[in-house]
Amino acid sequence: MNSQFEEIEEPGIDLHKYYIVLRKHRFLIMACLVFYVAINLYFTLRMVPIYQSSTTLLFDPPRTKSPFSENILTTRPTQASTLLLKPTPG
Repeated sequence: MNSQFEEIEEPGIDLHKYYIVLRKHRFLIMACLVFYVAINLYFTLRMVPIYQSSTTLLFDPPRTKSPFSENILTTRPTQASTLLLKPTPG
């Protein structure tokens, strides 16, 4: 009757064996990782920074419909000099 409960070995990947190998070589794996990070940090810090940027500003005046007709009203651009407060001589 014990033959019914025998474990049948299925073909496949035994993850426990991989875990044992990784655990056995964990110091070597960590040393390689630290070395790789240190080399990349060294070369990254030695690089000359290159800054580049661009922008586009689009100014579109507000457009509204006239309440009395279907015409679209646009506003005229104002002069910057009219917006500045000028001191009066006094």
